[in-house]
Amino acid sequence: MIITFNDFYVNVTENNVHIHDSYKIKGKKRKLEIINAIIAFCPEAFKTRTIKSVLREWRAHNVLYKLHIARNSTMHTDIEAHQKLFYKISYLLINIFGIE
Repeated sequence: MIITFNDFYVNVTENNVHIHDSYKIKGKKRKLEIINAIIAFCPEAFKTRTIKSVLREWRAHNVLYKLHIARNSTMHTDIEAHQKLFYKISYLLINIFGIE
């Protein structure tokens, strides 16, 4: 399912939510609005993830993009249904030390 917003789109599949050009979205409040809109369109989108972990992953992608790290990958956020432990820890550390 593709959900279109003004300046980006979200592609929701069974195991992944792809937020295209996610680096353009700034601020926790705006991200939460978008996450809630995704859930309104597709309630099962984040069935195995908490909103807090989704927000943390999205923010980590934005921090890495801002630091010019793997820009081709970090300009978009892919929120997988089953996140690996390595990524959970990495995103947590980036959120603690990174400035978006």
